[in-house]
Amino acid sequence: MFGVLNGASTRFSLVMDADGFIFKPMSLAHISKIYLSSPYIFTAHGWSVGRDMIECAENLTGSFLSTGYTLEIMHWIYDREIVSDLNKVVLSQYPTWNVPMLFRKPYFFEVAYYHFIMSNQILYRKYMEYRVVDVRTLLGGNFSPLFQAVTSSGSGGMIERIGLSMIKFPKIYNDIIHIWKIFQIPFYRPEGDERVQLDFVLDTDAVVMTNNFMLGLYRMGMSDYWKNPQEALKNAEKQGWKSLADHLKNRTSQTRN
Repeated sequence: MFGVLNGASTRFSLVMDADGFIFKPMSLAHISKIYLSSPYIFTAHGWSVGRDMIECAENLTGSFLSTGYTLEIMHWIYDREIVSDLNKVVLSQYPTWNVPMLFRKPYFFEVAYYHFIMSNQILYRKYMEYRVVDVRTLLGGNFSPLFQAVTSSGSGGMIERIGLSMIKFPKIYNDIIHIWKIFQIPFYRPEGDERVQLDFVLDTDAVVMTNNFMLGLYRMGMSDYWKNPQEALKNAEKQGWKSLADHLKNRTSQTRN
């Protein structure tokens, strides 16, 4: 991936997980434009899942600053110029690499990339257009109901587990919607009840669901619902997403009332 990005013919590249599926009509160019108009990095300082994952990034970039766990973003839009700068640093650090660490610790390119940006902000005041958003603070701090709900919902990053948290603690639904709207986040990891996940992607700008494949949502997304809702709803039972169709009808009826 590093080689492809470093030699890309365009300045910006959008990388998606193979397990993501497009739920609503979308444009990759539009997603990139929205993000690059105000780029952000989600990070979680002192988060238990992050320490092992960031040690290689720190080693490769030659920096041992604590910049946190950066795998909270589920869409990766890379700048070839930054990748090229990172490449130069890695090459200059090559003789001093702690190579055995690469066999002991997990290495993710995206962690190294965001770590490199944050390190440069701290050391050289470069790439300052990137907002560094601490997820712990975003969720209201250690003692907020939202933070407590999210951190009690299984393993993984805080943003990763938000879909599950929403199922276990329905009262936080509007708080999560608010976060997705503020940052215009286009990706979302669904968990649990498909009807709740359907509500979420209808109430936000999320267009791609990642990681957890849900057949009903996929079949609805692949139907003609976005072009011809009434006809699609008629054929929902045959296509295998009847429960979602019934939910849509109830949702529409409640909105009218």
